[in-house]
Amino acid sequence: MRQEPVYRRRRAAALLLLVLVVAAIVLVVRALATPSGSSSARTPTPTTAIVPTDSPTATAPCDSKDLELAVATDHTAFALGSKVPLVVTVTYRGEQPCLVDASDVSREVVVTSGKDRIWSSADCAAQDERTLLLAKGDVDRKTVRWPMVRSAEGCTTGLPDVRPGTYKVRVTLGDAKSDALVFTVG
Repeated sequence: MRQEPVYRRRRAAALLLLVLVVAAIVLVVRALATPSGSSSARTPTPTTAIVPTDSPTATAPCDSKDLELAVATDHTAFALGSKVPLVVTVTYRGEQPCLVDASDVSREVVVTSGKDRIWSSADCAAQDERTLLLAKGDVDRKTVRWPMVRSAEGCTTGLPDVRPGTYKVRVTLGDAKSDALVFTVG
């Protein structure tokens, strides 16, 4: 019969197409699973396992004096009602690897105006830990967005609106503290 070669070619083409689709899926999954981009600083290793401190090989908590904190933003002035992106950086300067909880509750970003505490990243944050294993020179960066609203412990609502003016933001982690960053809202 003349249709048999056509049938075989169609089957071979379908099999080849299936192999190509599977290969494409594998490549996409690998690309998504592999971190992209490179940084000159080492990225810390997130961990959820806490090593018992009575173990002779236990990793100790980081000493605040070995943590360098910084906060930065892309502008010095923001329109009233906009969201302010705050890039928080934690750099480890110690000699021995250590553990630090860099969750939003422990690594607190506070916005003030004069003596008035306006907002804190810890006020309405989830109680999830974000434990990092840091080695000398490791840098952890996270962008925190201030939604330009006031906050208070316990997520209190009905607070006064944010007004135009000069604001300062600072990040703390344990006893470590960043320099204040000043910006205006208008």
